[in-house]
Amino acid sequence: MSGQKDPYATLGVSRNATKKDIKKAYRKLAVRYHPDKNPGNAAAEEKFKEVSAAYEILSDPQKKQQFDQFGFIPGEGQPGADAAGGGRGFGAGFQGTDPLKLFEMLFQGNDPFGGLFGGGMGGMGGMGGMGGMGGPGPTMFSFGGMPGMDGMRMGGPFGQMGGGFAGMPGDSKRAERSDVIPRGAQVVIFGLRNATEHNGKSGRVRGFNESKERYTVELGDSGEQLSLRQGNLTQLVDGVELTGIAAKPSFNGKRGQVVGWDAERDRYVIRLSDGPSLSLKPEKLILPGGTRIVLRGLNSQQHNGLRGKIASFDTASGRYLVQLGAGKSIRVKLSNVKA
Repeated sequence: MSGQKDPYATLGVSRNATKKDIKKAYRKLAVRYHPDKNPGNAAAEEKFKEVSAAYEILSDPQKKQQFDQFGFIPGEGQPGADAAGGGRGFGAGFQGTDPLKLFEMLFQGNDPFGGLFGGGMGGMGGMGGMGGMGGPGPTMFSFGGMPGMDGMRMGGPFGQMGGGFAGMPGDSKRAERSDVIPRGAQVVIFGLRNATEHNGKSGRVRGFNESKERYTVELGDSGEQLSLRQGNLTQLVDGVELTGIAAKPSFNGKRGQVVGWDAERDRYVIRLSDGPSLSLKPEKLILPGGTRIVLRGLNSQQHNGLRGKIASFDTASGRYLVQLGAGKSIRVKLSNVKA
């Protein structure tokens, strides 16, 4: 690692920061500078190492005490003249945990980047040992022991990581699934019981955990990541078409965007391209092809709750053709899907 750094300054925390503050700061910065999120960016890779080293010092009571007393960790790093706080710092001599391994340990095997880990970082395999579904609120990324990970191949010790992460191709390309909201799609959160402060917030899908049946959603206002069920998400869908509005026939055929969901009234919030916002039931708008949906209200109960993708809409019958997983499909009414 080049230069000497003050771990407090590196994480952007004060010297009286709590353990919770330190963990929160690490998580935010580690996600921001992770090599998979910054392919080929040597500066980001270096910052990722620095953030990891800073966290390892401040999260270890003994190392933190040594640093506070001496300005460095005896035997691992010498005080740096350019570090903040009276010449204190850690430098190239600091030996610690592999930053990638530390990252995985603190995220407990959860994948904050969706499908990115599938093909990068020197042959890293799929992550196993995921837990079961949680309660009605979001599963927050927490810190603790690391579950087992299959096919993992980490780099060398922290002091020997120079030269980049071998074999990292950037975003791995995976076949797009018809029953999963694609990575990058914008969504709005609703219906959370335990973390109600997030209801109404928008974000982007960063991945899908099949074993937990949850999406990783990165909030647009803070970059915080939540793990949420599809039942707590509504996609922001462009190009929806209004239909069957008897009270205002002039609205039929107009187009707009789904911008929210009113769970109490079971209605979409629609912003028209050339007019006001409306609250409409699902049967009053036609979703465009490619929209991911969840089936609902069907007499065949085994289909309710299944995910799929709208393939087309037949005007004559007033039904969608929905592609389900495993090559199956079904025709349903407008009221039987929710984006």
